[in-house]
Order: sequence, then C-alpha cells, then structure tokens
Amino acid sequence: GGKTSIGDGSSWANTAKLICNDSTISLGSGYTADYGLEVYQGGTFTGGGGNHTLGSLRVNAHADAICTLTDQTTTIDSERTSTNYGVIIYTAATFDNADGTITLTGPSSRIYFQDASPKPHNLTLNTSNTIDLGSNVSIEGALTITAGTLTTFNGSTHYALTVTGHVSVDGTLTGNASAISLGSLYINSGGTYSATSGTTTITSLNSSSGNRSFRLHTGGTLTHNNGKFLFNRNGDQFIGSTPSDATITFYDLELTSTTSASKQIRDMDLSVANDLTVGTNVNFSNESSVDLMT
Repeated sequence: GGKTSIGDGSSWANTAKLICNDSTISLGSGYTADYGLEVYQGGTFTGGGGNHTLGSLRVNAHADAICTLTDQTTTIDSERTSTNYGVIIYTAATFDNADGTITLTGPSSRIYFQDASPKPHNLTLNTSNTIDLGSNVSIEGALTITAGTLTTFNGSTHYALTVTGHVSVDGTLTGNASAISLGSLYINSGGTYSATSGTTTITSLNSSSGNRSFRLHTGGTLTHNNGKFLFNRNGDQFIGSTPSDATITFYDLELTSTTSASKQIRDMDLSVANDLTVGTNVNFSNESSVDLMT
C-alpha cells in the first residue's frame, strides 16, 4: 500500500478522523516513498485495541494533529527513505501512546520523539538492522531488544536514553557517550551492552524476574568502555549473573541511596577496574560464595 494522510494541515481539530476500534490495521506496510501514516493538523487517528502495522509514522507539529496509538502493538516495518526516519513525533502534536508497544522490524533508520516529551510506552526492536536515536528518547515502560542494534549516536550527537522500566537485551544496545538511565538491565545470552563512556544509571529492579537490578548471562557481553555504573535506587538492589559464577567487570562503580539500603552481589564475581564508591546509607556486600576484586 501507499501513504495514508489524515487532516489537511490547516483545519480545526477532529475535522478528519480515522477510528480503528479493535480492528487489525495495516497502513503503508513496506512503503518507502513517504510515511505510511502521517497525521496533519485537523487529523485524528484513534488506534483502539487491535494490532497495527505501519510502514512508518509521522505526527506533525500542531496540537490539532492528534494521534492515539493502539493499546496493543504498533509494528513499524519500513521508513521514509528520503529522510531515513521510521517514526517522527513532534512535541507540539497531541500524542497518546495508550500504554501500547511500538515494535521496530524494518531497515536501518532513525526514530525521533522531539524533546523526549511524547514518550513511547514500550519499545521493542526485532530487526537485523540498526536503529539510531534521532532525539533524546524517554520510554515509560520497557525496552526490549530481541534482535538488531539500538544506538544512541546519530550524526554528531550523543542522545540521551531514559527507560523507566526494565531493559532486556538479546541483540545490541550501544551507549556511545550518552546519558543512559535504565530501570533495570538484563543482558541475555547472545546480547551485548556496549556501555556509554559516561554514566549508566540503574534506578530500580526487575520485580517480575529475580528482583535483580542488573543481570549478565554468561553468554552475554558487557563492554564497560571506561564508563561508570551508578546504582541509585532508594532501596535494595541486587547485581547478579545467570547461570552462577560469571565475572562481571565494571570500570567505575558507585552505589547510593537516600535511605538505608542493601546493595548486594549475587551469583557472580565482581571486578571493578577503577573506582568503587559506596555512599552514605548503603550496605554493600557479597554473598559468601562470590568474590569482590578492586
């Protein structure tokens, strides 16, 4: 299919509407000459509750360009070749992620959420290609890299990546020199986190799977790039591996909390290549069967 346009770029809000209800929708799948779906001023897209496939998506910079995604999965399987973008959402648009998931399956391209204000809820990569951030990106829920590479560097800019929830990596996450903040991070077998040379901040833990804030599979790869890992949840945090007895090497490691908290190494040996900083209120310990080397 070709391009779907909603709105004429000059009309009042809700002049043109596409309401999807709970239907399965496909708009511009595989289309590259333009955006698969573009919402202009005066246009309203209401996603509903079905799974959607879009070639690409652009919501223009006006409050009367209104887009509510499905509360299920929106799959983006292509890009507008001339701009190399799969997703563009402007801050001035009226955008609602509906607590759904955006899944990127297409070619190497960029995603742009202006000023990180119109946030995706969950973001998934399942592609053999590389997706670049074209802006600072803040994700309300989870980031899942099933396959492919997500990199924070584009052109000459190292964009910030903030994920409130859990991050699961089976492909590759490349942090470059960006500010990286993640709720929790699991590097699975075959997965790679090439860490930022700045600071990777881990703010929470994964309560649905092992209560770990960080977990490295013995078949996964962590490259620290002389950067810092900061575990700063105001409460307990656990750092571990699976299966047991891996050695994890951080360059700089800092542990902080504003309230009394336990930060513990579990099921692994820990090596800190440079500085280890344990803040006030933190009880940092290791299980009796694991080693701490600095």
